[in-house]
Amino acid sequence: MRKLSRFMIFLLFASLLMAGSGSLAPDDADAADAYYTVNVDARREHIKSRYEEINSNIGRYKKIKGYPSYIEQNGGLSSDYDRDNVTSWVDNNGVLVKSIVKVPGRDLTVEVYHERLCKTGLTKNSAYLEDTVIYVFAYDNNGNEHRIYFDNGSYRIIRYIDNHKNKHDFPEGLNYREYTAEYNESSDYVAEQIITAVFPGWQTDYEDEG
Repeated sequence: MRKLSRFMIFLLFASLLMAGSGSLAPDDADAADAYYTVNVDARREHIKSRYEEINSNIGRYKKIKGYPSYIEQNGGLSSDYDRDNVTSWVDNNGVLVKSIVKVPGRDLTVEVYHERLCKTGLTKNSAYLEDTVIYVFAYDNNGNEHRIYFDNGSYRIIRYIDNHKNKHDFPEGLNYREYTAEYNESSDYVAEQIITAVFPGWQTDYEDEG
């Protein structure tokens, strides 16, 4: 009788553990988002090293007008995408490492830095512009600066430093559409302008989703 009691207790304990583990690993993607978290400082250190690597080796990269062909051919760019407003640098394999976008009609320059394509597990045949974005530095001639750190491949902003040098961390990730809704200042719409420069065509995608 004692052995049976211990066995039943063991089964009960095991079933509770299994139930708990199931709740920590939900199959539903939306539910899984609740458990998404990033070590922002650690991610920032990686982004900083990548930023420094790109700029210290900028002379070794090929400078082109617009985006590389694999980005332009994959689609996702808006119909008003103008190659003359974009300057890019690609590595020896033609993979995008950095771009500078001049926002037409306003004094705003947006520098965009990219992760190595090989670290995403994608190839040029399957990669889109947003798959590798890790860091954005936007500025104007009045000294206003905006810095955005991404957890690449997820469209998630994990840190934003605004033009007042205030730091906003999002270890659970902030969708870039939420960023534009939250941080557009008065009628300036600077956040929207930055995201449009980084992800040309995002507004079209948003409208298509209804």
